[in-house]
Amino acid sequence: FYVVAQHFPRSRRPAAEAARDFLRSQGVECIVYNGRGDWPLIALQPFANEREAQGLRQRVRELGRQYAETGSGYDLSGCLVRRY
Repeated sequence: FYVVAQHFPRSRRPAAEAARDFLRSQGVECIVYNGRGDWPLIALQPFANEREAQGLRQRVRELGRQYAETGSGYDLSGCLVRRY
């Protein structure tokens, strides 16, 4: 299970990379993945189950509120846990 911080449209790759850089600067290692039709921003820390991932999901949402204050246009409120 992984935390997906945000899905970005294909046309918004620079925005996805900026969000990645912000999360990395806050200690959340993540990548912009070449998804089907979009660019998901995925935290690299794996979890054994969805419940264990909830702490990181909450942290990313909190960081998203800070990120939105930078004028990014994204608050990462759609952050979710997904099984890969």
